[in-house]
Amino acid sequence: MGHRLHVAKKYEIEYSSSFGFNYKVVEFHNLLTALGIYYNGDSWNDDVEVNREDFIHGLEELKSYGSLDAGERTEIDKALRELGEPVEGIIEIMERILNESDQENEYMLLSFF
Repeated sequence: MGHRLHVAKKYEIEYSSSFGFNYKVVEFHNLLTALGIYYNGDSWNDDVEVNREDFIHGLEELKSYGSLDAGERTEIDKALRELGEPVEGIIEIMERILNESDQENEYMLLSFF
């Protein structure tokens, strides 16, 4: 037995429809950060992977936005202003992302193109 490096021979990705945020790559990354959703890569990367559980936790925090104290909302407010979308609209988009992502995978691939 060994423990050698291998490469995937076939890796298929099927994208869902667009979710918006046209040319708002950095701004979307800032929202992820504000919600405690960690992603791989840099804030300008068009493709990032996020952990599904982190994403769910961040979405739940956004859903409870109204009950957060002012200090907790400061960074989220800034990210929302940058995106130019109301909280309800962001929640709807994030729920669609979650529902349309590969439910069998622990990570979600998010891409701007």
